[in-house]
Amino acid sequence: MDGKCPDFKLNPMALFLDLDNTILPSKEAYEHCLSHLPSVWRDLGLGEESSFLPLYEEARKNVKQRLGKHSSNRLRLLCFKEMVSYIKGGISSRDNESILHLESKYYEFFSDYLQREKSSNTAWEELFSFLIRWTEKEPVFFLTNETLRTQLIKTKSFFPERFRFHLLTSEEAGVEKPKQEYFELGLSLANAKAENSFMIGDSWKDDIEGASRLNIVSVFQKQRFGEKAAPKLLTKEPPVYESENILSSLEFVLNYVR
Repeated sequence: MDGKCPDFKLNPMALFLDLDNTILPSKEAYEHCLSHLPSVWRDLGLGEESSFLPLYEEARKNVKQRLGKHSSNRLRLLCFKEMVSYIKGGISSRDNESILHLESKYYEFFSDYLQREKSSNTAWEELFSFLIRWTEKEPVFFLTNETLRTQLIKTKSFFPERFRFHLLTSEEAGVEKPKQEYFELGLSLANAKAENSFMIGDSWKDDIEGASRLNIVSVFQKQRFGEKAAPKLLTKEPPVYESENILSSLEFVLNYVR
């Protein structure tokens, strides 16, 4: 990338990005957490390490079924509370401390993984260098199906301090992607028109289908990094492209608006 971003003053637009797995290696970090939490479970005297994952998966399923598309369905705290309540037959003030400790360790493990990943791959430097230069001309908006606290912790661990961005979570929006209302709120916050805006994401249902309903130019991202290649057009109306990776996606948007 040559890093030269156009001036958008005469043609306001918005660059929307998904966060988890489009930018952040959240799936890998999540798996890292689940591999380390069983020992925390054991040290708290809650059971054998081998009992943690089956209990967690059952609690996760119950929380998802109960809350449906509510943003709180993603809170690990709810899973930990349900797990402890199940094995103890309710909870006490001492159990509350264990529940909160599990949540604290979850975020600690997640943040540790993100920090190590960032330092091990120079591609992140190129990515954030581009995004920082972009924000000198126009803001970047991250649209995510998550709680605000979770995303603040993740971005604090991973994003450069001088990278200023906008963040919209499903908790704040009151609905999740791919709901049309979510993207309408994003456009309103960006003060931009759909036809002048772009959505880059790794989820076909949440990111691409959602943005396409408003005719936002959408780029489906197949993986995070890899060899650069020009995105290919999948549909003209609404405009949807497929890209190999995030750097190719951003370069495509840059060339599109020049």
